[in-house]
Amino acid sequence: MEEEVPVMKGDPLRISQMIRILMQEARVAMKGAGQIEVKLVNRVDSAGIKLTVFDRGELIPEEDLKHLFEPFYVRTQRPEEIGSNFLACYLTAFSHGGTIRAYRSEDQRNAIEVCLPLEAPGKERIEMNRQIRAFSRRQIADSEML
Repeated sequence: MEEEVPVMKGDPLRISQMIRILMQEARVAMKGAGQIEVKLVNRVDSAGIKLTVFDRGELIPEEDLKHLFEPFYVRTQRPEEIGSNFLACYLTAFSHGGTIRAYRSEDQRNAIEVCLPLEAPGKERIEMNRQIRAFSRRQIADSEML
């Protein structure tokens, strides 16, 4: 029997954009071949959900896994990759009171795990979210000028 995932409060546009980015990055890593697995579970222990995206693409080096969500961390020498996709995912997870991490699964796949609470963030987090969105808009505008 499949577990029912509860409804969570949050910005559906930003969450769907984060999922789209994670799927897009997984497709790029696989270079058009292979499977992407998405696992969504109810986290009873923390009143939240956990979304994990697995891919069998080229393995992300261990050193890169540690830095993947840092601002403007670039893994390739392609000038068009400025490192903003994973940063956007980090900011979305953080602004919703959640976490995001990259790791290598036991069966040697790339894995990105997002944990989000079911409840909306408090007033302090809402103000921080406003500041993060303003920062994100400036960064996106700057990157489009490159």
